[in-house]
Amino acid sequence: MWFKKKQENSHIWVVVSLIIAILFVLGLYSFWTLRYVAWQLDDLGEISIGLAEDLNQTGLDLDSETLLTATTVIDDIQMQLNKLSFVRIFPIINRTYFYLNDVFYQTEKLFFSLEKLSSEYKEVSSLSTTQGMMTAYLQQTTPDELAKKISRIKAEFTELNYNLRALNDDLIFLSNNWLMRRQQQALVNLTKGMDNFIQATSQSSELLELAPAILGYPEPVNYLLLFQNNHEIRPTGGFIGTYGILSIDRGRIVNFYTDDIYHLDSQVIGQLEIEPPSPIHKYLDVQYWYMRDSNWSPDFPTAAQEVMRFYNLEGGSEELDGVIAITPVVVSDILEITGEVILNSVLYEADNFTNILQYEVEQNYQARGDSHWDRKDVIGQLAEILIQQIFKLSLGQTVELVSSVHENLSSKNLQVYLNDLELQAFISKKNWSGEIRDWDSDYLMVIDSNMAAYKTNQHIIRTVDYEVNKQTSPQGQKYLTAKVKIHYEHSGDFSWDTTRYRTYTRIYVPAGSILSAWSGAMDNDRSNRPGQIDFYQENGKTVFGAFIAVEPGEVGELVFEYRLPSELLFDYELLYQKQAGVVDSLSVDLFGQDFNYQAVNKDLVLIPKKY
Repeated sequence: MWFKKKQENSHIWVVVSLIIAILFVLGLYSFWTLRYVAWQLDDLGEISIGLAEDLNQTGLDLDSETLLTATTVIDDIQMQLNKLSFVRIFPIINRTYFYLNDVFYQTEKLFFSLEKLSSEYKEVSSLSTTQGMMTAYLQQTTPDELAKKISRIKAEFTELNYNLRALNDDLIFLSNNWLMRRQQQALVNLTKGMDNFIQATSQSSELLELAPAILGYPEPVNYLLLFQNNHEIRPTGGFIGTYGILSIDRGRIVNFYTDDIYHLDSQVIGQLEIEPPSPIHKYLDVQYWYMRDSNWSPDFPTAAQEVMRFYNLEGGSEELDGVIAITPVVVSDILEITGEVILNSVLYEADNFTNILQYEVEQNYQARGDSHWDRKDVIGQLAEILIQQIFKLSLGQTVELVSSVHENLSSKNLQVYLNDLELQAFISKKNWSGEIRDWDSDYLMVIDSNMAAYKTNQHIIRTVDYEVNKQTSPQGQKYLTAKVKIHYEHSGDFSWDTTRYRTYTRIYVPAGSILSAWSGAMDNDRSNRPGQIDFYQENGKTVFGAFIAVEPGEVGELVFEYRLPSELLFDYELLYQKQAGVVDSLSVDLFGQDFNYQAVNKDLVLIPKKY
């Protein structure tokens, strides 16, 4: 009996030993197979970087051989992974297996989507004509065909972004996995490539909704163009020194015209007698309101409608479909893509465009044979050259332009208002409309209006300090107080384009805010009398306004202190909306928590951790 039990135990140990040996061999095999698969990440990372470079250079006109190579590598990897289905029983390496498997599955789907997108784009890019590929495509396609193409591209973008998000989650896990420690650089390369894919495709996807209508498809469109000079800041981005009309039919420019804003205004002197907003009357010393000053509201849709109203009152006869406003920053960014322009022996480059154009318009017009009346014709000539170049861009350059347009819409250097309610709702949803946004919590927007006919803002550094604290009244009631300091540093001097800085400044704050103290307001420049504070309600906000002047080489500061509405005690968040055409230095103190930004070029939402 004892011998029989010993024999049975011996058999059990043999079986156990055999199982352990098999598991060891399988585990070792799994480990090295996974290592082999991991090493393939090096090849995949290099391919990803190569495709990312193609995206930057040629848009979605990707090399089909590169995509085929990527697919071949992934197929080889999948074959290796398929041999490891048993690896699920190993608790240490099974998670690595699952994540690696998903990485290559998602990557394969991603490359498949890229191949389909590339095919869609090549259909357009193959139309290389003198009128430009986009114009050529819109000229020969039907509305139904275009709608189907946009639908297909949007579907691929949606699938692509889903794959990218899933892939990113997998890569985060693998980056922290000990089995992948030798593949860290490959993972970095793969992630870098994916990031470039996201950047190159997501912006195109968002702008795809607007492109046909903006380009006059299927119906022709007329846009009122506003060239806003942010060296002379006004509420929507700058003084409207030049306006224009742009008519587009199926991607083809059928009419383009620009003119000095003063030419249009001069036609109704003595006929159009509209009282201007009081700050314009007092600080600009003008009796009547004209189109050049009509962008007084910082809410761009409101200002755009006002500008169109003045255009019609002053003789404009076109039926307008919308308003497009740009600052010189947009033109500089376009020159980065199209390259330099030489006009009348003057070189215009991205980094000197604004200053050179300003000099040509204000100082050098006589030298080139233009009268004071015609001195701004050069703006129209430059604009026409650039628009023609835009419509002839290659696919790769078009992708660069899309990125630039997306960035300038977000930073409000480019603002669009369309009469089409559906399209305007889309623009508003993307926060490209330049409108004063509805907001349930704390809100701040600082709006400067240069009240002198000089380009002084190029020498002004504006710093905004904002502080919010919780207070308790003697009766034990809690409430919030806010303090806004707007600091101006004038680094310029008196010259042909610069003088003292005269600004009527408004701050937009939550409706119901109560002003408690202020300082820095002036009755007028070179005056020792303190100025009054204007306050009123507008666009669902309370507005405080004051005038200040700053001499060259000096500094000035406006301070507003006020009590915030009581409901902001709960679920506090701050929305800071930047002014179009201005890059602020912003310092925020929310209940002792600091937020600092050297150059604010987009709207910000700030949420304190606790208060």
